[in-house]
Amino acid sequence: MPDISSFAAVEVLIGLTFVFFLLSTACSAVQEMLASVLGWRAKTLEDAVGGMLGNPKVKRGLKEWFGRVDKGAVDDKTLEAHEAAGVPPDLTTEVFTHWRIQGLVRDPDSSLRRRSRPSYLPPRALSLAIAETLAQHARTPPPKGSAEADADTPWKQTDAQILEALQRTLERLPPSHQREMLQKAAMNAHGSLDGFRVQVERVFDDSMERASGWYKRKAQLVLLVLAAIFAIGLNVDTVRVAKHLYNDEAVRTAVVSRVQSEEDPQKAADAVSDISQLQVPVGWGADNAPSGLDGWLSRIPGWLLTIAALNLGAPFWFDLLSRFSRQRNVGMPEAPGRTLSDKPPARDDPEDATTPEPPRR
Repeated sequence: MPDISSFAAVEVLIGLTFVFFLLSTACSAVQEMLASVLGWRAKTLEDAVGGMLGNPKVKRGLKEWFGRVDKGAVDDKTLEAHEAAGVPPDLTTEVFTHWRIQGLVRDPDSSLRRRSRPSYLPPRALSLAIAETLAQHARTPPPKGSAEADADTPWKQTDAQILEALQRTLERLPPSHQREMLQKAAMNAHGSLDGFRVQVERVFDDSMERASGWYKRKAQLVLLVLAAIFAIGLNVDTVRVAKHLYNDEAVRTAVVSRVQSEEDPQKAADAVSDISQLQVPVGWGADNAPSGLDGWLSRIPGWLLTIAALNLGAPFWFDLLSRFSRQRNVGMPEAPGRTLSDKPPARDDPEDATTPEPPRR
């Protein structure tokens, strides 16, 4: 079987795959940096808990989308309903200030979400925070600093007392499907706080499955924007790059040799860290910049192809490049080993007989 590198069209495909792998890796790195700095995972987690607890529609400010905690204000109607029930309108924020959850963050007092909000929340921690937060609002709290206030903290109460207190709080909540969910969890607790927490944890697991979908869609949208920035900003025209690789055999051979010389495509990417070293038409140099309206319009299809390719993500191109790098071993099948179903060699064949048969007496 001939080597795959002997076909020019396939070599062009290998070269394009390598270029897409380098660019998509850069896009993924920028995306992960933005997600970490702006606390997108923490925000998605907080939104999932807010939907679970029936958080009212809080007017979120612009800071909320740039990595800061800014809840804004609540409308007067919602505020009056929760004040009459003796329950805070923003129950989610109060749950996140619980001692159990604050122990999972770096700086609870920081205004940055990535420092004051957890990116991952154990279900057992959330269920305990919800139970004790609801139990705190069963009656009017005593003045802070008094002996009664110190003795009435939820973590100094028994599980039965906490369950009874949170049930009284749930009766005063404004009508909503979230209140019904919490009341159903308390009803199915069978008189046990652990039973209530198990019910809440199941609902939280379902909410996190939805939150995972939210985050994936958001990450895909950000990746699309980054792909457009890289494709147009670096002037990566897929059609032009493919033509250059097809017509220039020296560049095409060098790219394919680099990919097939490494067992791991990541090592090849590290060896050629800059796309300009591939000598492909990328960038806004004098030889590659479009001229005139027709030149700009002719680049649009190539840019769109690059954006679509980068939007597939680095794992896709890594896997495809790995398959190409292993093609040089095609046609070298391993020697088949003997299986249990193989028959032993016949005794009457002198070439297969390895041990002489003992003489009979």
